[in-house]
Parts: sequence; structure tokens; C-alpha cells
Amino acid sequence: MTSTISGGFADELRVRHAETGIGYVAAPVFGRPEAAEAAQLEVMVAGEKGAVAKVRPLLDVIGRRTWVHAVPNRAGFIFPALMVVHIVNGGYFPCRRNS
Repeated sequence: MTSTISGGFADELRVRHAETGIGYVAAPVFGRPEAAEAAQLEVMVAGEKGAVAKVRPLLDVIGRRTWVHAVPNRAGFIFPALMVVHIVNGGYFPCRRNS
């Protein structure tokens, strides 16, 4: 299952999953709908090594690249990582300007 959630909620889900013995992987994706249709998303992954290894083949199918975070229990790295990937790929972040 995929969803758009906050880093804090991702951490809460990780804890709840751990309490029941279920692995949890935070794996937000980056890319426009056209990239998703072409399986060209950038996938950012945080989770325990075994859980990541279990889902990695699925993530590799939907993305052109899977980035694995070195600190397995923190999903909070993902937004800064997305910013870096976006900038490296020539993207921009639209800003709201107050008039």
C-alpha cells in the first residue's frame, strides 16, 4: 500500500508495526504521473534492512532508481532527499509569493 503521509505519522506507523512484529518500510516516490506510467519514479526507502530487502524488487519495478537511507528507522530524511533529487534532475520547487 502506498500513501502520502507526514514523517511523524510514518514514524508512528513504524513503531506500531514493530510492536506487532511486522516490518515497515517508508518509501515515498518522486515523479510526475507520466514518470509513474513509464516506471521512471525516484523511490526513497527507509526501513529495517530485512524489510527493505523484501520489498526492494517491487520498488525497483515502479522506479528507475531506488535510494536506500542508511538510518533504517527514520523516515524524516526523505523530504530533504527528495529536494536533492529534484534539483539534481533539473526540477524546481514552486514558491508562493505573498502580494
